[in-house]
Amino acid sequence: MSITRRGLLRSSASMSLVGAVPLNFLAAPAIAQGGELTAVTWGGPLLKANEVAAEAFSDSTGSSVLWELHEGGSANILSKIKATWPDSVKYDIVQALDPVFIPMMKEGWLEDVDDVEGLDQIAATLVDNFRDANGKAKVVPVATDGSYYGYRTDMIDMPITKVTDLLDPSLKGKIGLLDPSLYTFSPYIAMALELGGDERNLEPAWEFLKELAASGNVAQVLKSDVDTINALTTGAIGLSYTGIGNWGPIDKAVPVKLLHKEDESNGFKAFLYTLGWGILKGPRSELAKEFASFLIRKDLNEAYGAATTAAPANVNAQTSPEIAKYVLSTEEEIRKYAYFPDFDYISQNLGEWSKRFETEIQPLLRRG
Repeated sequence: MSITRRGLLRSSASMSLVGAVPLNFLAAPAIAQGGELTAVTWGGPLLKANEVAAEAFSDSTGSSVLWELHEGGSANILSKIKATWPDSVKYDIVQALDPVFIPMMKEGWLEDVDDVEGLDQIAATLVDNFRDANGKAKVVPVATDGSYYGYRTDMIDMPITKVTDLLDPSLKGKIGLLDPSLYTFSPYIAMALELGGDERNLEPAWEFLKELAASGNVAQVLKSDVDTINALTTGAIGLSYTGIGNWGPIDKAVPVKLLHKEDESNGFKAFLYTLGWGILKGPRSELAKEFASFLIRKDLNEAYGAATTAAPANVNAQTSPEIAKYVLSTEEEIRKYAYFPDFDYISQNLGEWSKRFETEIQPLLRRG
């Protein structure tokens, strides 16, 4: 576990999750007038929250934000940026997680953000996780986020307490696996952890996945967060893996058991991430910095965290009290139930893992 991450979560007291609520943003002082940004985010609660924030930003500044959604996992944005870089900078500001920011920094695509107003109100440990070799901050953190397994208790009677329970015959046709591009392979790293491996030793997970795929318990492979939310809420599946921000809306729609505090399991952990904004070097980078500054204001970040079911990054922002079911609220819980993946290593191997999933697991799923 990274000392930096541990310190961050101890200081912020919790990894928060609440159901999506309306964002009541206060009007911000007028900044620069006019201009249009192209921003990238996910669908679902994050898109809704970002759209509300962008509308408030537009009302205040006269500038507009055009949204584009990540297709599949957020890592897919890397190839889209690289395809036209540096001749054409299509995206101005990208919302992503640690595993995507690391290669963006290595490519030299990101602006320095030390001059973003309000960055000094973000937990220093969080900002410091994304400094380059010259000590320059490269990411504007907006929240701490995470992901884990969960299941519908009205569809699955047996208690699920460890990863190997997924092989139980009563789960036939009830499990939704994720496309390997989603959540940087965390669902499958969790399987490896349960069976004595980790991200550097995935062989136990590959063997388990083959057995699971052949069992007939897997109903489908989900391609996006929206797919996962819809599949769980409609009953197309009863068990899957998704982000904290999605479990809130799912839990409001159907009864669920969240698998992030299972004493019998080494794999059912909460995988923790940093949700932030990367500003690309380009003609609109200054306007993008103004938008990022707007988003991390105390009042906006507080409301944003509540609406997206994540802990706000601004140290002065308060998390919602309605979080007990979803959080790791003490250092002891964090030490016991949280997992901090090696995102740099994952980013170097994700492409190979995705190909292996396609060639070794997908054929078994079709037969199963």
